[in-house]
Amino acid sequence: MARYYVDTCVWRDYSEMRGSLGKQATKFFLKVIENKDTIVFSDHLVSELRLCGCEQAFLFFEALGVLEWVNICDSDWKEAKTVSSASRVSYAECLHAIIAKKNNCILITQNMKDFIHFKDFLVVLKPEQTLVP
Repeated sequence: MARYYVDTCVWRDYSEMRGSLGKQATKFFLKVIENKDTIVFSDHLVSELRLCGCEQAFLFFEALGVLEWVNICDSDWKEAKTVSSASRVSYAECLHAIIAKKNNCILITQNMKDFIHFKDFLVVLKPEQTLVP
């Protein structure tokens, strides 16, 4: 079973059904449910989802039992700050990458340009890339 950390943009695509991105996100989440995979999440992700009004979609998956909450340590916050300063990638995106790496997850995003910096130590895929058999 796979472990995924899903970036906020994909949650928004799904929740807001944003065109073809929303369809791809839906197919990805259905695959997760079908395969009994795990979606790892953090308080940081939940905060971002609340800010954009997408927490209801998140709660649906929590009820299905496919979510696993992980703690963010002080060292994670510090590492995100250091990586953000060095890479010019936003602090929030760096924190997502660090959480995914620390928890042996595949990071799912549509924002490949920011996460390309992490390709050496993290698998980063678009939702539709997980659908290929």
